[in-house]
Amino acid sequence: MLRDKPSYCYMAKAKHQVKLHSFGIYNKWDSDTKALPQITEFTTQVEAQIDVEFGLIVNIKKAKGQK
Repeated sequence: MLRDKPSYCYMAKAKHQVKLHSFGIYNKWDSDTKALPQITEFTTQVEAQIDVEFGLIVNIKKAKGQK
């Protein structure tokens, strides 16, 4: 039996893994260090105020080259 592609091309691709680490309000971010800001409050609702850091940290694995 002849194939156009080698057998390894027919293997299923590994799924990427996405893990939500934390979300909410964080302490002030220091751009001089590589350390991530520490979370002060877990919340999904944030009031728009000056100097309030908010966001999320996501850990994504096995997704190199994917969009």
